[in-house]
Amino acid sequence: PALIQALGDSDRDVRRAACAALGAIGDLQAVPALSVWVHAGENAAYNSLQQMGGSLLPLQESVAQLAVQGAWGVLIRALPNEKVRKAVVRLGAPAVPALIQALRDSDRDVCRVAAEALGAISNPKVVPALIQALRDSEWWVRCAACEALGKLGDPQAVPVLIEALEDRSVDVRRAAAAALGELGDPQAVPALVKVLEDWDVSARRAARDAIVRIGKSAVPTLTQSLCIKNADVRKAICWVLGQIGDSQAVLALSQALSDRDEWVRQAAREAIKKIEIAKPAKTDLSRQNKRR
Repeated sequence: PALIQALGDSDRDVRRAACAALGAIGDLQAVPALSVWVHAGENAAYNSLQQMGGSLLPLQESVAQLAVQGAWGVLIRALPNEKVRKAVVRLGAPAVPALIQALRDSDRDVCRVAAEALGAISNPKVVPALIQALRDSEWWVRCAACEALGKLGDPQAVPVLIEALEDRSVDVRRAAAAALGELGDPQAVPALVKVLEDWDVSARRAARDAIVRIGKSAVPTLTQSLCIKNADVRKAICWVLGQIGDSQAVLALSQALSDRDEWVRQAAREAIKKIEIAKPAKTDLSRQNKRR
């Protein structure tokens, strides 16, 4: 049992030594743990399994057996392997406590993939832990936490994701914007408009796309923001309003036709045209529904 637990050690040399010892002992109770590492591509585990004459178990079966045995350390250490991670996610709720604990692992890559796995398990209990992970020192962990919170769709994540829009890492800012788009909460719109001034084009694009996803409820804030000094932001807002396609934006866009910046005026014209073109299609659809 101690050697099986050693297969969850953060030191790869320790894990390899444990594999060799388990192969020499030849006890078949080690087969599930060794099978997981074989599926994860560890040659030492394959050699040990061959030495003891054990048969390789299917991945999902070996993961399930380790979960029953409580050998979560092995599963967490192998979590960076995508196949193992998907098998752990399929366990569902029983995996949540171990994955939450893994968010504090010394291996930051394990923290990152633990956040990814939690995002794939629809369980409200994971949200506070992922919110805490947004304070992690490593950007890739914070980024994974943003993505996971977006997938889970819990509104309590909105305030911390808004804060993450000011993260020092552009990857985190981009992930936070995308997550807010998935959540669709209009209270995020003012903060997303600020991101339209970000120095990084990918962050600006993510914020723009997120506002489009939020949709019509974003229009009042957007029309009020057409007086922002930055012409590039005004142009982006016109584009977003055109994509949303709500006729309540036409008045503000008409006023933008006299904007001092040529590109803003052009964006406003294109947005109005897009909204006007969309009107007949929506009207026809409404008539068809009434007839039905």
